[in-house]
Amino acid sequence: MTLQRSHQAVLEEAPDKIIQADLSQGALNFVSTGVGCFALTLAHSVGIVTSLVESGYFSEGELKNNKKFKNLPAIRAALLSLCLCNVLIKKGAKYFLTPLGTQLVDHIGLVTMVFDGYGELMAKGVPIAFDKVKKPEKYLKGAAIALSSIQFGEKVDPVVAEVIKKLRLKGTICDVGCGSADRLLRLCKETSLPGLGLDSSHEAVAIARKAAENHQNINIEYANAAKLEGIWEDVQLLMQCFMTHDIFPDDQFIESLSSYRKNFPNLKYFLVIDIVAPEDSFESHMPAYDYVHGLLGIETRKHERFTSLFLQAGYKIAKEVSIDMPNTYLWVLKPA
Repeated sequence: MTLQRSHQAVLEEAPDKIIQADLSQGALNFVSTGVGCFALTLAHSVGIVTSLVESGYFSEGELKNNKKFKNLPAIRAALLSLCLCNVLIKKGAKYFLTPLGTQLVDHIGLVTMVFDGYGELMAKGVPIAFDKVKKPEKYLKGAAIALSSIQFGEKVDPVVAEVIKKLRLKGTICDVGCGSADRLLRLCKETSLPGLGLDSSHEAVAIARKAAENHQNINIEYANAAKLEGIWEDVQLLMQCFMTHDIFPDDQFIESLSSYRKNFPNLKYFLVIDIVAPEDSFESHMPAYDYVHGLLGIETRKHERFTSLFLQAGYKIAKEVSIDMPNTYLWVLKPA
């Protein structure tokens, strides 16, 4: 008897009330997980996650004595939710991370990006579906997305740095869509090259400028990546990380990437790091990737479509590297 048939036989023999209880519990667990993600985002924003990591626990005493905790009922409710979905465990007056909680904290950037950076957008999902929301992108939180994306650097930045070193450049690295500029700062330090960060979020630019204020060879400017205006002759390497897919539709993608050759007349290489839609809808992919972009009216692109558009925009693919993240690639492009 197969495992599937054995399970079916048990269901047929079991009382209806037991089946209903099992289904109810599954539904409750599903909802609790969603609530837990928002609760973890709250806990991170008020510093509880930092305390859990640095001290190994978070205490009721700290909750009562720390003046930055303004709304105690909300914070206590978040802690309870995290206990109920097995992220935290409470022993006496102290909260500790469970093994699941430790894994989540290790990937906290992904949690905060989805449930803080995209949280307001997802909350508008129903009116968006009924076409009652104009310009849904206004619900994106640029600063939260910029800060959350820092964590992706753990797997991406070493690969990018290694590629750049082999190119042996002397000019400026320009990161279009630099966000908080953490990646640009690290890469400039690794390669000893000057840097230029461009971003279309005023909040992200403010964060990036503060991060770069002690680096004389790194400048941060506000600019729309889809329609760059200006000429930067010192730039030899252009870079876009996890944002090229947002340039939509395809004709805008081709026009934007093609125009970069005029904005950067001495460009030698263009590095694109991005996520592609899985070939099979059931393959592993980044959580919320398709859903969030669907809400924005953006059709996610598969690998072959990405590479075809690079060629149409006037670039040759010199190298392709698979990043250790779901459906994520680094392409080294050269102006044709």
